[in-house]
Amino acid sequence: MKSVTKCLLFCVFLFLFCACEKDENINIVHIDKEVNFISDKSDVALMEENANDVALTFRWNKVCDSLAYMLEIDKQGNNFSKSVKQNCGSDLVKSFTHSEINYLITENWSDVSYELKNAFETRLILLDLATSCALDTSNVLTVEILPYEKKNLYLIGDATLYGWQLDKAVPLNREFMKNDVFSWRGYLNVGEFKFVTTRKDFLPAYVKDVSDDTKMVFRPTEESYSDNKWSITKAGYYEVNVDLNTLSISYGIATDNIWLIGSAVNGWGWDNIIPMTSTDGHTFTYTGNLKVGELKFPIEKVTDFTGLFILANEANCAPKEDDTFVIANQPDNKWKITQAGNYSITIDLKTQKISFVKN
Repeated sequence: MKSVTKCLLFCVFLFLFCACEKDENINIVHIDKEVNFISDKSDVALMEENANDVALTFRWNKVCDSLAYMLEIDKQGNNFSKSVKQNCGSDLVKSFTHSEINYLITENWSDVSYELKNAFETRLILLDLATSCALDTSNVLTVEILPYEKKNLYLIGDATLYGWQLDKAVPLNREFMKNDVFSWRGYLNVGEFKFVTTRKDFLPAYVKDVSDDTKMVFRPTEESYSDNKWSITKAGYYEVNVDLNTLSISYGIATDNIWLIGSAVNGWGWDNIIPMTSTDGHTFTYTGNLKVGELKFPIEKVTDFTGLFILANEANCAPKEDDTFVIANQPDNKWKITQAGNYSITIDLKTQKISFVKN
């Protein structure tokens, strides 16, 4: 019994000795100076016309060389449970433009008010530069922020799939961090279109400049400007780009062709892609043999694979007689052919439908 006890004591001593040896190698960061975290404003009204100007700046003092800093922000009352963090590295200042802080708070907190100022709390997290472990936090600052509403823009007209139905006007995509720049890709019929800013009213709107197709005019009322529209004379899959800052627009057919590429046909080489055929500009067909393998459909010849493709809605998608697709580059979801044979494939750009029929 004594020998067992001696053995246990020896093991405990050995464990403590090893632990002490390990502790000698730990780089302990000593914080011997208090961080002073300040902001240049306690309240700010964000303005869209000042989008690129600095709206808010945070500063702090250098505590020691072994620290990195992270800014943390959350709505007051959340106790930083729904916070957003911004890595500042070893910098001692962090500034936000009007558009940056507006994007930050409107994208991350859906309950922000656009009529009253919102109270946000910010603090600094002190990180060990070597391990990125949080060591301490600073004092908490409260900043009152009044954001501006993000703009929306919709296509409407008999050139679109839903015609002049206001509640089904087609939304354009806002460019990242740019409240006034929009883009859209989709099918347009022969007809006319213009832009509205809401699905509830035809005004305010953006209409065609009477003397320049590449320029648009803001039309807040019926009397302010004539209701000029852009015309589509050839149906097809179009790309539309709009910049409300410069009141400019560009649009044109994005593709007249669709091809097949992949290991289910002639491989991934661009010299051997297979064209589909079309008689109406929006319905494309192919009938031929498919091998076991993967398949997708380029709509433009960009040989480094950075162009746009007709892609499946999920990875390794099984071919179906009635399915939808997306036009994108990523995620790179392909159709997976598991049974070789003769197939008829139909793609309709107008309805964004795809059909695989094994003959």
